Amino acid sequence: MFKMFAVLCILVYPEDNMVGMMECKIYYEDDNRIYSQLTDCEAAAEVKAKTTIDGLVAFNAPFESIEVGCEKIED
Repeated sequence: MFKMFAVLCILVYPEDNMVGMMECKIYYEDDNRIYSQLTDCEAAAEVKAKTTIDGLVAFNAPFESIEVGCEKIED
């Protein structure tokens, strides 16, 4: 069994400091979708990466990097 994750690194501006800082966070899908096959998860991750990057670019979000992939979980 596998679940999708994304590591998104974006530029943030803390309230007490106007200098931007890079912050990376791990995200999982809201619906906690589980894939029985790694190939299915990887295919969905590819689509998720493209739609996420397209959205970030459309909103001029200052992201540094994004990694979308799949991790094995206990059955």
